[in-house]
Amino acid sequence: MRNLKSIVLGALASTLELVYSPNGTAIAKFIVAGSVPQVRADTGEVINIPFYTNVSLLGKGAENLAERKLQPGDAILVTGVPQYESWKNEVGVQRSTVSVRALNVEKVEGEFETVTDKGNFIRMIGGVNSHSFIGHLTADVVVKQTPSGDAVCNYRVGVSDNYNDRQGKLQERTHWFDCTAWREQAEAMAGAKKGQPVMVIEGALSRNSYVDKEGVTVNRRYFEVHSGALLVNRPKNENAVAARKGAAAPAPEVQYIPDDAPTDFIPGADEPAF
Repeated sequence: MRNLKSIVLGALASTLELVYSPNGTAIAKFIVAGSVPQVRADTGEVINIPFYTNVSLLGKGAENLAERKLQPGDAILVTGVPQYESWKNEVGVQRSTVSVRALNVEKVEGEFETVTDKGNFIRMIGGVNSHSFIGHLTADVVVKQTPSGDAVCNYRVGVSDNYNDRQGKLQERTHWFDCTAWREQAEAMAGAKKGQPVMVIEGALSRNSYVDKEGVTVNRRYFEVHSGALLVNRPKNENAVAARKGAAAPAPEVQYIPDDAPTDFIPGADEPAF
């Protein structure tokens, strides 16, 4: 997990839920909501961009957190790791989402301004929504121009993660993170090639909705990159390529369909134990 880091500060948006996986692992699931200021490029106006981050905490820590009886609206600080989750729903459709696996959750004392949105979720005015990771590009990057002349690009990063399973055996999995970069950050990605290492120094976990060609509304989880860098490739020889674990696994062939309700996901027995 050395390549993965998340820091989220916001309000507990609704009541924390404690559930148990089929193998008896306790899972605390909750949403942290806040907003971060952003300057509009066209007008220079400062606007607050809301965020809603799904968080899970496993094991004894989940039960301890539930016993603390946190209330919606409480300010909480989460440190952990971003994670890609994929599964099939009850009708066999592949679903995916990106959330945060908490390593530590703390209540923050003090007075914080909050608002209640139309869905009755409580959101902090202000907060922190910061994530970083290092991985490899899954395809060549294409930079486009918006009608207003702003550069923009979308790309996916594969990030390798090692962990010990419940039998103590070392396992490896790959997270697939969709990223969007604008203006200078997009221009810096011009010419980047598949397999090239990239570091997202700071990205905000965001969500947007669009209607696909079948007329279905799709919710997309992605990282809006505020600061990033292309890294230098290792020498291109057969031994180096074979040793580069971050590019060992190919990107998923299934269509990426973000989840409409990620709180339905319950990690199974093969999920890493923290």
